[in-house]
Amino acid sequence: MVCKCDSGASNTGFDCTNLGGQTRLSFLMNKTKKDGSPNGIDFATDATDGVIPASVIEAKINDPIPEDRWFPVGKFENVEDVRAEIVVQTFNSGNSAKIKDGIRTFSAVLIKMAPNYVETLESFGCQKDVAVMHVDLEGSLIGESLDGNFLRPIKIDSNTISAILVKTSDTEVSYITFSYAYAQTTQDGNLSMITADGFGIDLTNVRGLLEGQIALANVQETSLVANVSVVYGNVINGGLKVEDLVLADFEILNLTQGSTVTIDSINNALAVNGTYTLNYSSGVAVSDELSVGVNKTGYSFKNAKSGVV
Repeated sequence: MVCKCDSGASNTGFDCTNLGGQTRLSFLMNKTKKDGSPNGIDFATDATDGVIPASVIEAKINDPIPEDRWFPVGKFENVEDVRAEIVVQTFNSGNSAKIKDGIRTFSAVLIKMAPNYVETLESFGCQKDVAVMHVDLEGSLIGESLDGNFLRPIKIDSNTISAILVKTSDTEVSYITFSYAYAQTTQDGNLSMITADGFGIDLTNVRGLLEGQIALANVQETSLVANVSVVYGNVINGGLKVEDLVLADFEILNLTQGSTVTIDSINNALAVNGTYTLNYSSGVAVSDELSVGVNKTGYSFKNAKSGVV
């Protein structure tokens, strides 16, 4: 805390206080949305009759704008969230003066995670505005509140984000150690929470979006084949297959003509293999470049591009 010239001591009385428990899961996100507004929970717009509905949390997790999206990470074991000792200067007289607060750090273990999840976690180190809100064992959400009307995420020093894979041994299961330091500006006195009964969803059981991938084949003037999977699974088989897509989940853009291609029908007979044939009767010519996207709740896909043969 930084003292101001006109500040005095605060009153010391207190009433019933909710204390957050051990972190079970975290939401990583940008502290500021793409439009410049603060991320987090806005009680005025997100709450209905004093409760945050499940639909609000699900919309934040599935937000089509990555800069605004909430990314759940967990479930954690061996959580440590501690602040280092203050930094002081000691004089020849033996007296000391405080220089600054110690840095608060977070570390936890994620058990039996795929090795490529290390890259997923470390990708947040590329987001300079990255921040976090924690969910405790009871399902309460913990963040910062400066005015009582908004629960904001806590800023992370993105340069300190680390994920380390520990392989299976004779005595230990495989796990990933995830750690970071909070920003130096973080003040413990600003921490606040919304208790579990303030949500219409169990926050301890939410999951993040699966990273999807699309591979195109046999792209012609009237049809194409899309192989859809996620990044986890057997490398030889191209990842776990996405089997439950329907026509409305697909979108085809003609990048050459600058138009949307209407999909007339879909053949999903091989959907068990993640293979879908998309049929269209117009809007595509030889040498056009097409972009195929998938929009499905619970997934995040990057469009695949290919020229028409």
